[in-house]
Amino acid sequence: MTDVIGLVDALVKDYLSFRGLNNTLASFEAEVRHERDCKYNVSRVIAELFNAIENYDIDRLHSLWSYFNVKLFSNLSEDQRMMATQLENDLYRLYVIQCVQQKQPQKSVEFFERMCEHLRNNPEWNEWFALPYVNDAKDSAPFKKYFTKQWQHCFVVSLNNFLAIAFDSLEVPLLVRCVNDILKGTCELNDSELSRRRSQPVSISEEIMDDFAIIAQGPAKRNTSKSRSSLTACNLKYMINTGRTFASLPTTSRDESTELDPSKSEYLQPIDIEDLPRAQKRFAKQFEKVNEERVKEIFAKNYKNQIGMAVLLTTVIAIYVYTINAVKQETFLEEIDSEVAEELAQAEALKKQSE
Repeated sequence: MTDVIGLVDALVKDYLSFRGLNNTLASFEAEVRHERDCKYNVSRVIAELFNAIENYDIDRLHSLWSYFNVKLFSNLSEDQRMMATQLENDLYRLYVIQCVQQKQPQKSVEFFERMCEHLRNNPEWNEWFALPYVNDAKDSAPFKKYFTKQWQHCFVVSLNNFLAIAFDSLEVPLLVRCVNDILKGTCELNDSELSRRRSQPVSISEEIMDDFAIIAQGPAKRNTSKSRSSLTACNLKYMINTGRTFASLPTTSRDESTELDPSKSEYLQPIDIEDLPRAQKRFAKQFEKVNEERVKEIFAKNYKNQIGMAVLLTTVIAIYVYTINAVKQETFLEEIDSEVAEELAQAEALKKQSE
């Protein structure tokens, strides 16, 4: 969905520019540059969250999660909302653990100062307010498990799965659905829409018809069947041209300054299955199987698309050949008509002379 949203952004910008709404366009571009939804891409959202953790940017971390909490998590089921709350607590715990591990006690104190109002009435954080002042927090019972790689890896997997499920349940806007249908080639036109487009000669003769337009200028008048064939060809080329137009639009480039390189992040490194508990091992193996099936599904879909393009190309070539043959046949009939007319004229002249 990330590519589709980028394309929709480009379409909106193009429309605002066309209408001359320059102030609205400037505001739109400014907000897009500071987008918080990361175009609902799970990998980008996780990268943004861990980028904020590793840069000790608690304001950015809290802002991101609060945005998704209001925009998305509040519409989930009760069990899923409880899961979101638990993941939020674990995310903040990971932030504090990062401060302790990197020997940044001032950052952990700053965290509790900024988040005091948010965490004060949460009983799960009663013991954590003392963390910045504990000498050996890594060996202390309340915090020990949160320093282990196993817990951190399990948290990354759980967060990734939860965001994927939450984004999948998001209601996609109508504009995004329309553009997505056009890109997939599943957008069908009803009879009234086809009639409207057929009545627009400019979009057919000037922009779409190229080689066909030159050929079509030769013959005089077409019969009914030929006219229907021409309209079919024009509609076919209209859909092809429309697809090319959408595909050629530029997509908005995302802000790479906030992008987190997974190879430099400690938390986004490949997870060793042996470090996970039995349940997580089973899940990882199932996840690999699902990925393999997904790759096969994508390959099959691409294969079908290639077959569809081959059929489409064959149809266009057939229409082209049919048009050329029709032109040749009509030209031949016109030549015969002219010869017959000349012979009749000569016969009339001879008849008059004989009289």
